[in-house]
Amino acid sequence: LIGNETFNAGLEVGRRSTRDFTLTIPNTTAHRRYYLGMILDANNTIAESDENNNVVEIEINIVRPRVVIGEAKRGTIAASGQRDEYEFTVTGGPKTVMVRLSGFDTYLYLKDSNGRTIAEDGDSGGNGGSLIQKVLSDGTYIIQAMGYNNKTGNYTLSLSEVTIDLVAES
Repeated sequence: LIGNETFNAGLEVGRRSTRDFTLTIPNTTAHRRYYLGMILDANNTIAESDENNNVVEIEINIVRPRVVIGEAKRGTIAASGQRDEYEFTVTGGPKTVMVRLSGFDTYLYLKDSNGRTIAEDGDSGGNGGSLIQKVLSDGTYIIQAMGYNNKTGNYTLSLSEVTIDLVAES
């Protein structure tokens, strides 16, 4: 149960009531399919001509935020043990990709689309920041950002392609 809300619309026969509400889903929620259910008139206190239409269910998918090569994202590790995840795709590979996490004493994981760790780092970015540079083939990858030793703080995550220009000398 994420939450509940009770209100009395005071409806007259044949009238409708619409109610807007905000549902905050914790950022620690696993990335997968969920169902959001709502029960109206749970105690059957309102006499209705159809008592079988008081349940609503909708499917929601929690997905990782996407980051693209050349982009930076800002975030906050607010709780000890929190891990923020991002997803990116490499096309036209192989490409040398650099992932940098800075802002406080951070730790960084790079995972394949099945969640297997292919690289990790805690200090290569300088000043407590993390840096991973890896040649990646076409595919989808997961970046996991966290505080080193359960530290918290604001961070900047950047994803870039490393290119090398070769110049022939005569």
